[in-house]
Amino acid sequence: MRKLHSKHAWIATLLLMAALAVFVLPVCAAPMIKILEPTDSSNVSAGNVTVMVEVNDFELVNKLGQDSVAGEGHIHYYMDAAVPTAPGEPAITASGTYVPTENTSYTWQNVSAGMHNFSVQLVNNDHTPLEPPVLSQNNVEVMDNMSSAVVAENVTAESVTVDLAAQSIRFNKSTITVPAGAHVTMNFDNQDTVPHNFALYETSQAQNVIFKGEVITGPRTIVYTFDAPEEPGTYFFRCDIHPRTMTGQFIVE
Repeated sequence: MRKLHSKHAWIATLLLMAALAVFVLPVCAAPMIKILEPTDSSNVSAGNVTVMVEVNDFELVNKLGQDSVAGEGHIHYYMDAAVPTAPGEPAITASGTYVPTENTSYTWQNVSAGMHNFSVQLVNNDHTPLEPPVLSQNNVEVMDNMSSAVVAENVTAESVTVDLAAQSIRFNKSTITVPAGAHVTMNFDNQDTVPHNFALYETSQAQNVIFKGEVITGPRTIVYTFDAPEEPGTYFFRCDIHPRTMTGQFIVE
């Protein structure tokens, strides 16, 4: 009788240990990508359109074209193209409709007015899609911005060059002054090892964007080009990744 009781206790202990093991097993989160900007069904100005994304539970690496390694890879950005999701096949589309990069943003240049589809997909190092596919897409209306595009006849906008650096999660300038309507060439130097960008807004509420630069991870430099507002006044700039600590005034005279 005692042996039978011991056997039952031993079985109960094993069952309890198995239940606890199941309970504490870690749950592996699935990779995720989401387009943050531009939002679905939103309106943006014609010209340069920056797509910004959020990626979770997937390591973005600069190993484009190398052998596939589980859990790492890069992003394919698409514009007006059906996203290829065939297993084992490179997820590429026609030239000019997709871009492979490890960056969490990409700026499409000279986007014409009209309805456009912006899509992104997580892919392996060898450009093949994950299984199952992990993607996100938004439909956006790109609109002519006549107020900033129209320049009076026989008047040539002034060109200015601005140098701006990011270091220790700070801009090296808190004020930038340019002439009204100037064509601005900005040499942006990200000296940090974290992502930054330069973005210009009408006010500190950051609701109406004038220009949004591509996000880059440093140390790296990039050249932004954009037109300053025609209306003199004080505008607002920031890093979209660090909107509280990296801000400044953009003065148009």
